[in-house]
Amino acid sequence: MLGPSGSHAGRLELARGLLEDVGDLSGLVGIRPEALRHRGLSEAKTASVLAALELARRLARSRVPERKPLDAPAAAASYLTLRYAVPNQEVFGALFLDSRSRLIGEGEIFRGALSRLTVEPAQILRSALLIGAAGIVAFHTHPSGARFGLRALALLAITFCVAMPTAAQGHCRLVQITDSPWNFRDSLHPAISGDGRTVTFASEADLLGNGADFWSDIFTWQRGRGTSQITNNSGWVSWAPVLDRRGSSIAYMSVQDPLGTNGDHSFEIFLWNAVTGLVQITDSPGFTSLSPAINGNGRRVAFSSTADFFNTGDLPFQEIFLWDATSGLTQITRSASRFSQRPSISSAGDRIVFESTANPLGTNTDGRFEVFLWREGRELLQLSSDPIEWSRAPAISADGHRVAFESSADLVGQNADGTREIFLWDDRTGLLQITDSSTGVSLQPTINANGSRVAFTSSADLVGTNPNGRGQIFLWDERTGLGQVTTTQLNAALTPSIDASGRRIAFVSTDDLLGANPDGSLEVFLAICPGSPCSSNGRRWAANCRDR
Repeated sequence: MLGPSGSHAGRLELARGLLEDVGDLSGLVGIRPEALRHRGLSEAKTASVLAALELARRLARSRVPERKPLDAPAAAASYLTLRYAVPNQEVFGALFLDSRSRLIGEGEIFRGALSRLTVEPAQILRSALLIGAAGIVAFHTHPSGARFGLRALALLAITFCVAMPTAAQGHCRLVQITDSPWNFRDSLHPAISGDGRTVTFASEADLLGNGADFWSDIFTWQRGRGTSQITNNSGWVSWAPVLDRRGSSIAYMSVQDPLGTNGDHSFEIFLWNAVTGLVQITDSPGFTSLSPAINGNGRRVAFSSTADFFNTGDLPFQEIFLWDATSGLTQITRSASRFSQRPSISSAGDRIVFESTANPLGTNTDGRFEVFLWREGRELLQLSSDPIEWSRAPAISADGHRVAFESSADLVGQNADGTREIFLWDDRTGLLQITDSSTGVSLQPTINANGSRVAFTSSADLVGTNPNGRGQIFLWDERTGLGQVTTTQLNAALTPSIDASGRRIAFVSTDDLLGANPDGSLEVFLAICPGSPCSSNGRRWAANCRDR
């Protein structure tokens, strides 16, 4: 790089001189062009050395996701030395880490003069909140002492701190995803992708400062990227978004007419894809299509509708339909003046669970809401049955083998008082009652990919830490039992949505869980829980757990 002109000995002498000037190889990172030219390098050789150093910096950055987590000062210092050594100006910046201390973002937050700068802590925390970081490595350069300054960046000015406001809520760390500055401009209907990296939701708030019309739009929040707006309704509403496994496709219901195919502004089902754009799945003038559910690859969407898509002449009661990207629409139920609604679909798209007052098998003559399971190419199954009480809100695991639902029926002989409880159906072992309480209700279950974890809302005091009867998020694990995820003080936590691993749960609450929601708007939160809901590194959660 320093040659080819001149003797070999001369090039070695030049190299030694440069190293003496900066101390060692790491000191070259912040070297200025003037210092290289002072040593006799030509403009071309100076450019070559600086280009090589820049390539080294970029290579260091590109390799970070493949390296060990930045969980020690030495690891962070090695990366920072190559990235942020700036010899002529003080810089304060941060590396943003996920819960495993892996790099998800970085940035210079403040710049100062040669020997001083002013740092505002609120800006650091704001940046961390926007990117969804679990922790920060803060760094500070000291250019005023040439050789010492570069070493200070790498070895002295590293501080580890917690970026997110957290509370001791079942040992699950909480993140507030939305923050509406307008009271009663709510964010609702959260749904999390299977990989846990993306949360979609509907919101009336002007979250991005694009101009407040206060109509419900669809947004996404991505770990490491922040919030994006998917729809712009301007006078119409979009609700109930759901995500595929990787968060690249979103199905939702809307009265908007974004494609010129919904002029009557009926509730229709739309499918948005990050690559292919927007498709209107249904076209039902004068009728209503609701409650979409999307499979793992985003190519199948189940929903309920009062529309007569196949001209059967049936009365406009809600039926279950399945849309396939290749084959189009299929009608799953034909309920004859009864309601079938709230579908949930497996990852493969070959199993759909739903609630219905219909009697398709001759086993629901009383017309109560019961839970049914449709299996492609196989017979329909009725999973619950009670002549008085009802069973509703089913959620199916991604593998299709387990279904969680809420019921006030005494399905397994443990609910004689008729309290609304959470049940789990397994296609091999049958029914299990997950909750058991004499007061309060448990509802809105959501289930992870293999059915080993179920999150839900409950106002019951299930583990001894909810005496005030507020609606809390709970997490059931088949190995260790129940754990309480949230501890709201004034209001409820509602509508949980769990990822495939069972470690991340999106939900909404008007409570000020982290000190960032004093106006009491309905905001979206994310709970990040340890591998077992009742243990952390082998230690129990004490009062927040109970064996079952």
